Amino acid sequence: MRSHNRRHEVPTLYKYATAETAAKVLATRSLRWSSPILFNDPFDVRREFELPFTNAEYAKAVVTRAAQYARGEAEPKTLTLRALSLVLRGALSRGIPEAVVLEDLRSSLAMTIIPVELTRQELRRVWSERVPNMRIICFSSDAESPSMWAHYAADLTGVVLGFESSDERDSPWLRRSR
Repeated sequence: MRSHNRRHEVPTLYKYATAETAAKVLATRSLRWSSPILFNDPFDVRREFELPFTNAEYAKAVVTRAAQYARGEAEPKTLTLRALSLVLRGALSRGIPEAVVLEDLRSSLAMTIIPVELTRQELRRVWSERVPNMRIICFSSDAESPSMWAHYAADLTGVVLGFESSDERDSPWLRRSR
């Protein structure tokens, strides 16, 4: 029976390790879940939370998308956005110029900038508290990757351990982010 947790079709996931680490894994029958703070690649997990846009860019994108909704060029996916679309279309159908409708929306959004900035600050605070407590384990779907062998298995002197993706055991190995 297929587990509801299955997120991939890879039958075996691989863990590259030094011979010493592999001996510990086999002796203890356990794996170490590492803190992202210890990762050698800072891009694996961001140390600090940052949205990839400014508040002004966010407001501009909202107005641009709202204009697309009003013109019928895009279809809103949520109830709130559908309601916004209906309000904008209603204003246009009553003869109010699009520029006036969008300027009104722009000025309304200006009032949301402070709450958006407060939300950004709260997200940064929560993220900075949580990252040190996160634990992650990394696997590969490829048992023959030269770069993985070089980097994680001590330049071909280590081992690669295979772990079955078992629906019957409903293991965490059924979940894969990439």
